[in-house]
Amino acid sequence: MTSHKKLEIRYLADDNSKTTLRVNGPKDGLALAEVKEAAEKIMPVLKTVHDRNVSSFDKAYIVETTVTELQ
Repeated sequence: MTSHKKLEIRYLADDNSKTTLRVNGPKDGLALAEVKEAAEKIMPVLKTVHDRNVSSFDKAYIVETTVTELQ
């Protein structure tokens, strides 16, 4: 059994669509304020899959997945 963590940062685009940036293996103990600050710094270089500009931070969360191999 293995466990994986991802930090998912959701942004809103100019057309109000949503896009998500996923970061594997985030450090433990992240606070929303530090994630939001970093997320806003990289926003100018992000585009959605439909080539829309990312316009604002929406939310962030940690996703933890446990994988159990069938025997």
